[in-house]
Parts: sequence; C-alpha cells; structure tokens
Amino acid sequence: MDKKLESYYLSAETALSIVSKKFNIKIDIKEDDINLRFKKYDRNNTDDSIQMKNFFLSLGLSLQDILFNNGEDLLNEPMPILLLTPEMKWMVCVSGGQKIKLVNARGELCYVEIEDEYLKELSAFSILPLNKVVDSIRVKNIIKNSLSMNKIFYTKYFFSSLFMAIFALTIPVFSNLFYDKLVPSASVSSLFGVAIIVAVFIVFEFILRTSKDIYQSITARQDDVDIDIAFLEAVLYSKKKNGRSMSSAFVLWNEFQKIKPVLLNSIFQRIADIPIFIIFLIVIYVNLGLVVIVPVTMFIVS
Repeated sequence: MDKKLESYYLSAETALSIVSKKFNIKIDIKEDDINLRFKKYDRNNTDDSIQMKNFFLSLGLSLQDILFNNGEDLLNEPMPILLLTPEMKWMVCVSGGQKIKLVNARGELCYVEIEDEYLKELSAFSILPLNKVVDSIRVKNIIKNSLSMNKIFYTKYFFSSLFMAIFALTIPVFSNLFYDKLVPSASVSSLFGVAIIVAVFIVFEFILRTSKDIYQSITARQDDVDIDIAFLEAVLYSKKKNGRSMSSAFVLWNEFQKIKPVLLNSIFQRIADIPIFIIFLIVIYVNLGLVVIVPVTMFIVS
C-alpha cells in the first residue's frame, strides 16, 4: 500500500456519492454491505469482477472495467472514475496523465504522481445508471459515446484523412507542372526536383494510409465491445423491468448485430469524408471563387 495515497482513500459510500453527482442521482449503499462481500479485490480474478458487477447491478448501476497500465491510459476515459486497491481502498480520479488528479478526504483536487508498478495493481471502474444504459444504445448516443471515449484515436484518424486528402492533390499538381511548365521550358533539373518531391509525398501517403487503417482497427474493436456490452445491459435491464422473455431479447440481439457494422462504418466514413470535403471546397474557391457557395448550399440542404 502506498502511504502517500492514504489521504486520498475514501469510503465506498463517499466515493460513490462523488461519482454519482455526474448523473444527479443518489446511491444508497452501506459500508458493511460491500465489506462483507469483499475482503480483497484482484483485478485479474474473473470471479471478483463478476461479483463486483452483480453488486453494483443490485444498486441499479452498470459497472465497466477500465484497463490501464499507467496514468496516460486514463486520458481517453470519461471522468470521474473509481479506483480500487487490492485492500478495498476506494479513490476517485478526475483526470489522467503522468500525474493523475485525485479527490482527497476533504473534497480537494490534487495532482498525484503514482509509480506505474503500483498503478498496475489498482482496478479502475466507470459507472452508469441502468436507465442511462438503455438510452445509450440509441443511434445518436452510440455515436456520441463512441466519439467521446475514443476521441484521441478519432482525432488521429481525422488528421490522417486530412493529410491524405492533401497529398491526393500531388498527382494533378505534378501533371499540371509537367505539361504546362517543365515540358515547354525543357527544364530537366526542375523535373527531377519535382519528381523527388512527388515521390516523398507518395511515400508519406502510404504511411498515413497504413496508420489510418491501424487507428480504424483499434477504435472499431473497442467500439464493438463497448456497444455490445451497452446493448446487452440495456436488454437485460429492459427484461427485468418489463418482464420480456429471453427469446425476444435474443431476437433483439440478432437484429442489432445486423445493423452494428453499418453503424460503425458510417462513423468512420463521415470522419474520413469531412477533410476531403474541406479540401474540395478550398480547391473550388481558389479556382472559381464564389462558386463554392453551390456545394456548401447543397450540403446544408441535404
């Protein structure tokens, strides 16, 4: 146990009351209830994880494990989150990074530097009221939550698409220079210079295309898991609340699996289309001036 963290150890009741303010709800929990069920908690023990999730389900909360090895892994997570030591000491984290921001017993926010070796022993959770879980599987909320939870990868994906769109102009610009400037003037040295620049751009475009596919693979896999978990929790909550049979829940699950790939692909397609559309407008404006109003108007109307 890290002694410098003792001032940040909170009771389960206090920690949950801080986190629940995000949802404007009150969580009724007694310290003895959780202490009787858990003497210690091992993040790598599946049984402990299942028992903890079932306990929070009894409180009307969905508990999600957050996998991390250092403070920077928490930068992409929605805050606040719960941290739990193997000795069942609770903490509330409101910001990640090399130094994570914790809430102490007096309610003050302080940056704390924790060794990575000790962080690997901690468990991290995010909570969501079950009524919010049902809302989270609506299409607009799936897209919103996906962009929020994976904003770092989506940002990298956006900039990869942007530079790829810029580099895509290399070939037409090179053709224009070659036929209009270099051939008439018979400038061999300039031709080699431009050819080298174009070759460099093509190499960079290949690297960007590869990195873009990697970012898409990472975020798609993470979104796939998050959406499945949210949908199953919503179905189980709806079944418990409305008394639906498991057969109807299975039908809903099958139908959802059919539209999920289309939904995920549409997110990536929209992000990839935005930089292309921006470059398209810039090229039209440079060459034709106010004619750029036409595609902008069509985009707004559609």
